[in-house]
Amino acid sequence: MVERNLNGSLIDLHPAQKNVYFDQIIDPDSPKYNIGNYQVIECDMDVSICRQAWGLLYQHMDALRLNFVAQDNGLPMQFIRSTEVPPELELIDFSQFSAPESE
Repeated sequence: MVERNLNGSLIDLHPAQKNVYFDQIIDPDSPKYNIGNYQVIECDMDVSICRQAWGLLYQHMDALRLNFVAQDNGLPMQFIRSTEVPPELELIDFSQFSAPESE
């Protein structure tokens, strides 16, 4: 079992994570682990509230801050990035397109 580690030091991957990692190494062009989606929002949206919510999620969800690195021997390790600065939430407006799912 992987221990919870929030100080940025490297920790082992769970066996299931290793399976996905090495599967992607073997077949890097495979989209089998990509999950895409979009959401139609039919009302005015307050972008500042969305960014605030993203910042809170980033602080409280370790999975959003999980990073993977390969050691010199090729074995993957992981660490949890600090909560200090979340990556910027990029919002893309496709409302000008008649078929946004095709863009």
